[in-house]
Amino acid sequence: MNKFRKFNYRIILEWLAQKPGNEILKFICLWIVLNHWYKFQYEKNKYGLSDRKCLERIKKNYQIFNRLLNNQNLPRDLEENLVLASKLAGKLKFKNVPLTFFGSRIEQNQQNYESIMELLYEVRRRIFHGDISIENKNIQKLSSCLNSFMEYFIGSVILDLRYTR
Repeated sequence: MNKFRKFNYRIILEWLAQKPGNEILKFICLWIVLNHWYKFQYEKNKYGLSDRKCLERIKKNYQIFNRLLNNQNLPRDLEENLVLASKLAGKLKFKNVPLTFFGSRIEQNQQNYESIMELLYEVRRRIFHGDISIENKNIQKLSSCLNSFMEYFIGSVILDLRYTR
C-alpha cells in the first residue's frame, strides 16, 4: 500500500467547478487546487512538507517558470491584474512586491515570478489564519487579481499533466 499522497485529477476538477460568491472564497478554492498539486508534486515522504517549503520549491523550479513566463508574453489582462495586485499589496502593507518592467510590459524574469508567488502565499496565509476581513474591498480586489494568475498557473502547469510526476 502506498502511503504517499496521490494526485487526484477529479479533486482538481471539483474545486475548479465551484462558483463561490466572492473573490476571497474563489481564491480559497483555487488555492486548494494549487495545494493539492504541490503536495503531490513535492511530498517525498509520509510526513510531507510545509506549505512554505513547497512554495520555496515552486519558486526555484525553472521548468515552471519557463512554462509560465519565459519567452512568451503574458495575456495583457493578466499583466494588468498583476500590476494592480502589486500596488494593492503596497496599500495593504503586505510585504513589498516589486515588479520590474521592460517598457510598459512586466519583465518576465525569475525575480518577478518569485515576487508573485510570494504575494500569493502571503494572501493565503492571511486568509487562512483569519488576519483579514472578507468584507475588505481592497482584499477583494487583490484576491481577484491573484485569482487570474492562479487560473493561468493552473491552466498552464497543473492541467498540463506533462509537468506532474
